[in-house]
Amino acid sequence: MDAFTSKEYTCFYAKVLDEHCSATRSISSPTSCCARSSIATELERERKVIVEEIRMVEDAPEELVYDLFSRRTSTRAHPLGRPIQGPRGRSAG
Repeated sequence: MDAFTSKEYTCFYAKVLDEHCSATRSISSPTSCCARSSIATELERERKVIVEEIRMVEDAPEELVYDLFSRRTSTRAHPLGRPIQGPRGRSAG
């Protein structure tokens, strides 16, 4: 299972054998994902991945200029002007 985010959508996907499709659907449903007791651990792990992705964008001029351009050309702080990764935030290391 994995996921990715673009300016307009977030995609969650899994690569499985045909015989495991129904099990994968039940595992990846929103209620199932949130009900797991390890959700806090998963969220912390993903937070670290996102912070690293933000750092990678900040270190890549061709990526950073795209975010700056989007922010400048969007009207009235439209969501499409925001970076895909979001802000690093206070609690991010």
